[in-house]
Amino acid sequence: MRYLSRVVQFCLCIGLAALACCGPASGNPALPAPPKKIVSLSPAVTEILYELGLGDRVIADTAFCNYPADAMNKEKVGDFFTVNEEKIIWLEPDLVIDTTSMAHKAMWRRLNRAGIPVVDFDVNTMEGVYGAYVEIGKAAGVEEKARELVDSLKGQLAAIRDRCASAATRPRVMFFVEYPNLTVVGKGTFIDRLITDAGCENAVTQAGWQQNFPKELVAEMKPDIIIHAVDGSMLTARYAKEIRDSWADAANVPAVAEGRIFIVNGDTTTRPGPRIVIGWSEIARLVHPELYEQE
Repeated sequence: MRYLSRVVQFCLCIGLAALACCGPASGNPALPAPPKKIVSLSPAVTEILYELGLGDRVIADTAFCNYPADAMNKEKVGDFFTVNEEKIIWLEPDLVIDTTSMAHKAMWRRLNRAGIPVVDFDVNTMEGVYGAYVEIGKAAGVEEKARELVDSLKGQLAAIRDRCASAATRPRVMFFVEYPNLTVVGKGTFIDRLITDAGCENAVTQAGWQQNFPKELVAEMKPDIIIHAVDGSMLTARYAKEIRDSWADAANVPAVAEGRIFIVNGDTTTRPGPRIVIGWSEIARLVHPELYEQE
């Protein structure tokens, strides 16, 4: 069985994050103003920090923090599920920023007791994503710049939404974040919101992230488009063909019959960082090519 991709690990984490509270972890020590040594426990957070001009303050991040290139040179303190607390304490950061789940709550408390502030955010919805940007900026002492970034992102995503609103059709989409085990994006997630803004309808009626989704149900739901988000490091023509070929026995599904199975970069389409505009601009072009014919 293929190991869990970074895409699905991230999505499982943000699914759990809906249970978490946005803001400082309980019992948090006072935050310095501004922090000079930051540990990021999320690829999205790392991208946000760099976008805010704070890359030089990031002293450590995760094994999955691969953008920008400089992020790969930082000390590594784990991944989404396993964090080296001892290493974090040894690094003596001024601030740790997390966007994972209540599974890390005990760790947050231990870091707090060691005098290390932790802030954590729920990024399961677009409102949560925007709120996290502002709170990260506030915690890092650059709130105004963070608000400017949010306004820019909102404007760029609104431009995609406005263009796609003129589409003659709203295709029904199923968006998967894992293969061969199918984890599908349901209602209420930030990706569900982006699917709608891209002029489509989410064919999935269940809420949240549905793991091990049966292929038989996909056949019953008959989506017009199937999208697979793949970890950027695995996105090759050969792998994309393997995924498309796996649907050959579902010829009764419109997406399969019409050849509308799209393989996209999960780093830009499922990671709620500044590059999400790039990912969803590409998706909009794939699902509504007629709207971009003059470009």
